[in-house]
Amino acid sequence: MVSAQTTDEELAREAREGQPQAFAALYERYFERVYDFARRIVRDDDEAVDVAQEAFLKAYLAIQRMDAPPASARAWLFSVVHNVAIDRLRRSARGASPTESEAALAQLPASDDPPEALAERRETAALVWRAATALRPQERALLLLHVREGLDAGEIADALGKRRGTVHVMLSRARDAFEDAFASMMLAERGRADCPELAAITAGEALSPALRRRIRRHSEQCEVCSRNRRRFVSPAEILAALAPVPAPPGLRESIARRFGEEPPAAAAGRLGTMAAIAAGLAAIAAIIATVAVFTTRGDEERDTMPPRDPADARSTTHEIGTPSFERVIRVVWSPATDEAPGGAGEIGGYSVEWSNEPDTVPDMVADLPGNATEHESAELADGHWWFHLSTVDAAGNWTRTVHLGRFVIAAEPTPTSIATPEPIDTATPSPTAPAPPPQMTQPIPTATLIPPTTAPPEPTDSPTPWPTWTPTPTPGDDGGGGHGH
Repeated sequence: MVSAQTTDEELAREAREGQPQAFAALYERYFERVYDFARRIVRDDDEAVDVAQEAFLKAYLAIQRMDAPPASARAWLFSVVHNVAIDRLRRSARGASPTESEAALAQLPASDDPPEALAERRETAALVWRAATALRPQERALLLLHVREGLDAGEIADALGKRRGTVHVMLSRARDAFEDAFASMMLAERGRADCPELAAITAGEALSPALRRRIRRHSEQCEVCSRNRRRFVSPAEILAALAPVPAPPGLRESIARRFGEEPPAAAAGRLGTMAAIAAGLAAIAAIIATVAVFTTRGDEERDTMPPRDPADARSTTHEIGTPSFERVIRVVWSPATDEAPGGAGEIGGYSVEWSNEPDTVPDMVADLPGNATEHESAELADGHWWFHLSTVDAAGNWTRTVHLGRFVIAAEPTPTSIATPEPIDTATPSPTAPAPPPQMTQPIPTATLIPPTTAPPEPTDSPTPWPTWTPTPTPGDDGGGGHGH
């Protein structure tokens, strides 16, 4: 018997055993938060609808095939949504595309605050969401899982199948980048009156990533701006307090009908009979199979078309598998040529990323122009690192990514590790890449590098917040979890 006191894990266990009302209760419990999470990752109304539908269908089918119920049903469910959303962004040529309803993502819960205070809070909330959108989708997704869904790094790592240390690093960097973007925006909006030099820097210029970097560098040298920067409220606190994005009318019932003959009632938490669900599984499986065939066919056709990833990406500063003191790694590759498919006239740019995972896929935002032939990392921490590069053509088609590594950054090298490098780690070019060209004898042309944008951590002192912020309490739900802080 499902009740409000039934835990998520009990519902997951019962759903795995084939009890449809248990999954119905999980669906009712998390529908609004799942849609809010999906909408904030993909930033597109139609895409968010598709993500919510696909995620719940996948979760319903997957939980019945599990050997054991998930340790944390909430973390598992949101990991399904996370994977569906990120996968759709990777497959979409246009990536995340904000729409006219983007303002809905920065709304605050209802409040009785005076009009002036409410207006200030709304302006601050809008800046917080703008800072969140400055993050890459993967960074924003991790931050939302942590801040709004209350999952710690260990839960996220277990649910996504990543190492806990890796997730700790990724979360720390995402939070630093988020707070840095917010602080720069706040200084640009509200700190100019206190600093004539800052006013001159920001005069008549849109708040671009380049301008945010100039503001950050200025604030590191300016005592007034540095003090103001430390007085800002925590943007994570405001991000957690933003009101959930409402789902389109009828979406809840539309998804529910996929599982049974009638939508679940919130009070009873029912999805219909087991027989109705079993009858609908064949249709669902057919839909999934059709999507899989379409995706495979699209990949096969794409394999025969440009662009192609560089076949000879290599480091000029580090040897794979050999520990090094040097924390900045330089990678180069041959320039694209017009004679080969995916030549210079067809390459639109490159997306690059450094990570502690061997198979990370960069986001679909070009970091380098199409004529680039090199990239330098930021200063990397101790550990094992891989370089990842994806190529996009002028039409917006992305490749499957080059993975180069592992590179070992070590504070203290050991004779054994230096004497016995691991030769088996190699660059893995795209399956469609041509054979490596002969050894080049001429210097490789260089391209202008894009400087890293991740800011160093801010001082930990926390004086009286400026401006003030009083988040509106969010009532609890039956799901055993709420927005985390």
